[in-house]
Amino acid sequence: MRTRSSPWARGFCQGEDFTAYVGVEAGKSSYQIEYLSPSADTWAKGDRKISCVVSQGNKSEVKGSAKGSKK
Repeated sequence: MRTRSSPWARGFCQGEDFTAYVGVEAGKSSYQIEYLSPSADTWAKGDRKISCVVSQGNKSEVKGSAKGSKK
């Protein structure tokens, strides 16, 4: 569901924070990047938590942490 946080969440999960965490820019990463953001109902109640999730673009299992992986 798209909420007011969606554009911000996308930028957060694919921006400088992603690069700092993974070690490569999102556009050059082999990871598929998704995000979970508050629903309209929970946003109205003050929920602002954004969770960034990575998976392998080729659908193989992600093993270990993405931190510093430079993938």
